[in-house]
Amino acid sequence: MKTNMTETQKEFVSTAKEMFGENTTEVTRQDVIKMINDKGVKYPVWLLKSPTYRIGRGQYKLPTFEESMAQTNTESDSE
Repeated sequence: MKTNMTETQKEFVSTAKEMFGENTTEVTRQDVIKMINDKGVKYPVWLLKSPTYRIGRGQYKLPTFEESMAQTNTESDSE
């Protein structure tokens, strides 16, 4: 299954990196609430309701541009 990041997801991830550092790969529910209050991002239902991104109670893994690219280029780098 091919899943590319939507514009909404890209905007959310870039806002998270802007607020919490370029190397940010995880956010907490508190981080998300802070982003909503400070930056006016839309509530990320796709992140908070998806078992794919949930890594613990109130903790979520951000999708990366590399992951979405890797899923489209399956096995091209396997040599």
